[in-house]
Amino acid sequence: MIRTFVYLIAAVIAISLLRMVIGAILREVAKLTAGGGDTGSSGSRQQAGVLRRDPVCGTYVAEGAGLVKTVAGKQYVFCSRECRDRFEG
Repeated sequence: MIRTFVYLIAAVIAISLLRMVIGAILREVAKLTAGGGDTGSSGSRQQAGVLRRDPVCGTYVAEGAGLVKTVAGKQYVFCSRECRDRFEG
């Protein structure tokens, strides 16, 4: 019984370490791919890791991947043009 418990704890630790290593590798790959292609935009690039809720359909969207619209000083992030248009209408 104790041996099974020890194996279970070892497996949890091993999985946690593996997740940390894979996460670190993926973050570095994301930095390399995102950092190299500056297109000279007007500085409106936002942090891609922050999730915002689409006010129309409720989908969570990364700020850098969604369509951003500012209304009365408040920023809204939309998953698609359709949601943005429905919000405006």
